Amino acid sequence: MRAAVLGVAAMLTLGAAAKAAPSASFMPRDFSGVWEGEFLTALDFPYTPEYAAVFKKRQQDDIDNKPYDDPASHCLTSGMPATMLAAGYLFEFFMGDKQVTMLKENGSIRRIQMQRPHAGLDEPPTYMGDSIGRWEGDTLVVDTVHLRSDTSLERRIAPHSDALHVVERISRPSYGEIKDEVTLIDPKAFTKPWVHTVTLRRHDEWEAAEFVCENNRYFLQPDGKSSIVGVAK
Repeated sequence: MRAAVLGVAAMLTLGAAAKAAPSASFMPRDFSGVWEGEFLTALDFPYTPEYAAVFKKRQQDDIDNKPYDDPASHCLTSGMPATMLAAGYLFEFFMGDKQVTMLKENGSIRRIQMQRPHAGLDEPPTYMGDSIGRWEGDTLVVDTVHLRSDTSLERRIAPHSDALHVVERISRPSYGEIKDEVTLIDPKAFTKPWVHTVTLRRHDEWEAAEFVCENNRYFLQPDGKSSIVGVAK
C-alpha cells in the first residue's frame, strides 16, 4: 500500500514538474510567442495648459460620442506609443539579431532596429517612428523618435507634439510576463517626463486572429457623431 501511495505521489510530482518546466527554462531575452496587453486606465499625462485644454475637449467629445477624428478612425495604424499602451489586441514578437519585429493583431507592425543608429530623420515622420534597440543585460532598451503628431498617446484622445520621444525598457522577468517600462518625453506638450510600466501576459493556448479594420471601424457621421460598422457576415 505504501508503495502504491509513493507511486501516486511520484506521478503527481512529475506532472507538476512538467507543468512548471517552461517557467524554469525560459530565456529572458526571448520575447517570442503570443502576448496580451493591458488597458491604460489612468490618463494622468503631465500636460502643459495648452495641451491640457485640447485633451479636456477630446475627453468631453468622447463622452458625447463625438470622438477625435484620429488615424484609427480611418483604418490607419495607431502608431507609437499607442501600440504599446492601448490594449485590446494580441501581440506577437519575432526576435532577430538585426531586428526585433512586433505584430499586433489589429495589423500594426513595429520594427526595432538593433544594429544601426537613428536614420531617415530628414524624411517625413511616421506612425511608428524610428525605433533603435540595444541590450542592457537582459533588458531591451528601445529609443523611438520621429513620430507623427496626429496620433494619440493611448486609445484615441490623448494628444502629443512632434517632439515626442519614447524610451522603453522591455524585460521578461518570468515565463508568463513581459514588462515594458515606457517613458514619454515631450518638451512641447509635457511639463515633465511621464513613466508607466505595461505588463504583457503570455498565452500559449491562444492564436492571433485575422482582423479587418473595414469591418470593425469607427467612422464619423455628418452630424459629427461616431458609428461602428458591423462585422461582415
